Amino acid sequence: MMKKLMVSLAVIAFCAMSLQAVALPAYSSQVQQITTTFSPVYGTGSAEVTSTVYAATGGGYIYAYEIKNATNTFSWFSVALLPGAVVTGTGYDSGTNDPTSWTTVGVPATSVEGLFAIQIAPGVDSSVVWFTSPGAPTRDLGSLTGLGTKGTFNYLEGGILTPIPEPMTMVLLGAGWLALRTCGRKR
Repeated sequence: MMKKLMVSLAVIAFCAMSLQAVALPAYSSQVQQITTTFSPVYGTGSAEVTSTVYAATGGGYIYAYEIKNATNTFSWFSVALLPGAVVTGTGYDSGTNDPTSWTTVGVPATSVEGLFAIQIAPGVDSSVVWFTSPGAPTRDLGSLTGLGTKGTFNYLEGGILTPIPEPMTMVLLGAGWLALRTCGRKR
């Protein structure tokens, strides 16, 4: 048990040392933005998460997230990825509360997750965390987790913007083409 704890702490320390602030990559325009109030699945509290998607200058998209107006304390943020979605890079804009870790989880990636050493709390917002992807935006779930002010476990979920997997884009285009072709024949 102690060995597992030490290995886990070593991995967290390594991730914290290797993570450096990187400004948002160059972009040509904002594609979409939503602000969602995350609500409790377990525990109490809420927080607003703003998801913004930019068209990257070199192609693809930049997915950026900022957490504000928390009514409890949270230290972990996760963006769910749809099966087949691709993440090509991660980073964060240095701000008032930088993550100690912000990376993809799983092979293939199933989420992008961040750990904040300074808890996101009332009056303490997160820095902007971001990742790049070739996939266009759709909506899925994100989550926030942390120990509350009284030591209680809190788990919140809310809607965020996340990339559509590339094969899904082709399926949607194909379905649209079939619908247009079918409607065209009926006239």
